[in-house]
Amino acid sequence: FLVFVILGWLLFLLPQPFNLIYIFLWGFYFLALLAALIQIFIKIKKPVVTLAILIYIIPTHLIYGWGFIKGVAFKI
Repeated sequence: FLVFVILGWLLFLLPQPFNLIYIFLWGFYFLALLAALIQIFIKIKKPVVTLAILIYIIPTHLIYGWGFIKGVAFKI
């Protein structure tokens, strides 16, 4: 995910279909995030907790992505 966030904007420098793919993938990510939040809300029925979880999901993806990059880079 971190590589997608950091390097994905480079797709806008390529011909037309690549930037649309990038935008589509962002849309897919946010739909998946929304689906997860709906499932969480249905289970716990507390909107404040659901929003608090949202605050932690995205940074967690970035942190795990950074850990993946470090793991790959230092194993070589």
